[in-house]
Formats: sequence, structure tokens, C-alpha cells
Amino acid sequence: MKFGMEKRGDVVVIELKSSLEGGPDTFDLKDEVKGRLGEGVRKFVLDMEKAGFVNSTGIGVVVGAYSSIKHAGGELRICGISDRARRAFVVTGVWQLFSVFGTQDEALKGF
Repeated sequence: MKFGMEKRGDVVVIELKSSLEGGPDTFDLKDEVKGRLGEGVRKFVLDMEKAGFVNSTGIGVVVGAYSSIKHAGGELRICGISDRARRAFVVTGVWQLFSVFGTQDEALKGF
């Protein structure tokens, strides 16, 4: 899984560049989130528009990031999720944890 991060105001937007599954850089996402939390960032958007496939390892990474953000008093919003990826989140029972938006702009509104 490859991803990019950019700061938009006081929100960090994480843009997935490929499927959300196991691999050497999968856990880099959680490390990057923890680093940003250490810098005081508390608002995150995970843009999944380019992540067509999601497996249990990928879901575990997102839940781990969510947990770190939540424990720090922050919020993680998800946007651009495909129906296929949405089903993976629903089947694993973690779907209700997340605020989900259609687009990045919608997710950024109201922060």
C-alpha cells in the first residue's frame, strides 16, 4: 500500500495510492499517523478513492490508526470508499466506528 499525506489547514489528508492490504509499507501509515499526533495534529481524513481492494490486514491498520487518533482526542474521517471496500469494513464489524463521506471536500467540511 502506498500513500501520500498533505496538510490542508489543520487537517492531515492521507491519500491511499493503491489497495489497502499487507505489505512492507502497510504499517508505515500507522507510524506516520502517530508522528503527526506527536506534532499536535488531531484531525485526519483517509481518502480511499484509489484503494479498490481491502483485506483484513489493511482494515487492522485503519482501525489501529483510528484507535491512536481517538485516544489522542482526535477524529478520523474516511472518504471515497468503494462498495467493495465498504463491504469489507461491514463484514468485519468495524464500519460503525467511522464517519464516512463521499468526497474529500465533504469530509473536510465541518471539522
